[in-house]
Amino acid sequence: MKIRKGFVSNSSSSSFIIAKAVIGEEEYNKLFNLLERLDCQDEDESWGDSGQTWSAENGYLLIEVNNAPDEARNAVYKYRDKAIVVEG
Repeated sequence: MKIRKGFVSNSSSSSFIIAKAVIGEEEYNKLFNLLERLDCQDEDESWGDSGQTWSAENGYLLIEVNNAPDEARNAVYKYRDKAIVVEG
């Protein structure tokens, strides 16, 4: 597994880890609420093969962007310079 800080433009299967401490509580809550809303919209639409779309734990958001809705992907990419990118 590779872990990189920042955005990897040619990776379509990357997961992003975004920390509340880095982006601030207000931005973290906005992103969390957006992901929660999008996750509840369509149970038949999966973002990725693993079925895990995103999770929140201890002030961190882990978001898989593979097959993510455009609105989610765009929101995550807003923080690309502050995120940790995990490539499997």
